[in-house]
Amino acid sequence: MLEIIGMAVVAWVVFAIATGVFRGVKLKRNRETGKQVRDIAVNTLGVPPAYYRHSVLNYMDEVKKAAEYLQSSGGDYSSLDWPNALAWAIYGGYRHDCDQYLRGNASVQNVLERAGVSVENINNELARDSLSLSTNSEEAEPEAEAEVETAVDPLQLLQFYQIVKIQGEECLAHWNGEHWEMDATCDSLNEMLRTGLIDLRAVQNWIDKKQTQQ
Repeated sequence: MLEIIGMAVVAWVVFAIATGVFRGVKLKRNRETGKQVRDIAVNTLGVPPAYYRHSVLNYMDEVKKAAEYLQSSGGDYSSLDWPNALAWAIYGGYRHDCDQYLRGNASVQNVLERAGVSVENINNELARDSLSLSTNSEEAEPEAEAEVETAVDPLQLLQFYQIVKIQGEECLAHWNGEHWEMDATCDSLNEMLRTGLIDLRAVQNWIDKKQTQQ
């Protein structure tokens, strides 16, 4: 009996040590990923540090969903690694909020003002050409950098991010193949379709994907 108890204690100790080591490795990996994401989002894509913190603290689930969708959307987008996909998702949220600021969205205006983003910064961001953005380091070969720049369009990323972030799942039942049937919760999505902020093909691909998962 004592031998059985002793074996159980030893097994528990080994399990506890292994679990602790695994947690430590996972925590270290998460920290390294976080540093990479912040560096890409802030230093490469130009997301203000305060806005980055706001996104990570308040919208990390949405950011992860957007990053996953971006990676699974096919084509050149699938070549983004996880840190880059997360950084671009955060950038998509920032670009969206810059647009919403100029549209008079009070809650977004409050967020950007707290983050120290000026109207000049917002106008400059919305005027940026996607070809000036790259996920590569400065040491990358020019040819490779140009290939990534043309493959990842922040406006197209924004389409994906918006669909995930704004009432997308609530509106699945109201989609008729061309637009969302008039419903108060879907008005913002219909407005984005009308203004070209999101395109029909991107919406339909997302709808098909969500319905397949159900």
